[in-house]
Amino acid sequence: MAYAAPASDLLCLFAATLVWTTGPQVGLPVSFSERFDCLLRLGWLNTVQAYRKQNNQGKPMKTKLHLSKCVACAFGLLLGTSAQAVWINEFHYDNTGTDAGEFIEIAGSSGTDLAGYEILLYNGADGLLYRTLTLSGLIDNESNGYGSLAFDVVGTPNLQNGAPDGIALWDGTAIVQFLSYEGSFTAVDGHAAGKSSSDVGVSELSSTPVGHSLQLAGTGTSYNDFSWGAPAAESKGSINSGQGFPAPITSVPDAGSSFILFSVALGFVGFASRRRLRA
Repeated sequence: MAYAAPASDLLCLFAATLVWTTGPQVGLPVSFSERFDCLLRLGWLNTVQAYRKQNNQGKPMKTKLHLSKCVACAFGLLLGTSAQAVWINEFHYDNTGTDAGEFIEIAGSSGTDLAGYEILLYNGADGLLYRTLTLSGLIDNESNGYGSLAFDVVGTPNLQNGAPDGIALWDGTAIVQFLSYEGSFTAVDGHAAGKSSSDVGVSELSSTPVGHSLQLAGTGTSYNDFSWGAPAAESKGSINSGQGFPAPITSVPDAGSSFILFSVALGFVGFASRRRLRA
């Protein structure tokens, strides 16, 4: 006895197809891996499983995922903020002679208002907060909708020289990032209390030239797209050398290409279902 897929399952597959084809092409934060994961979850779990072998009463087994969940997943992925809006992009804490020009740079989407944000400086020896910097200003548009703002660390205490020490970014409601240099540790007070730092993996030394810093490099639109590099000439207040932000693609696939992909996906599901029904 043949089994026809419910309309809800076909709509779920179509939603997955739209996520795959339009996700990154309207400037939304949907990466290749996120789209692939969504396609698997919506297309495979919801649709292929609906074609499972019939039970001995001759009725199709019910799928556990329903249309409402499928649509919520698709739209949640498309409209969500999976990409980190702002992040610590560059900083300088140690150099030859007396430490000079210490700063921390924040990068992110242009137009982001940093009012209410704070930079929290932590002592890695005891996990205690030793200074708070209150931020302000709008991130400018330096490249394809992204930019940066630098904040000088002047006066005392200045940025400690590690082994380890840490920098946390607070957005007024939650810790956005908690980075450390020359090791990792757990904060014991302040907004980051109980959180473990993530070591950037590179450091400055007492021989680092004045005017150098630790910076992110790579291409992408969020912190995890980039990597920390060894000390290099600083780019304080500007996007880093070797750091690129791809231009968003503003056009979406035409109906024809989306239909073709949907048809291919549906054909795959049909093939899989027939194999399952023969089993």
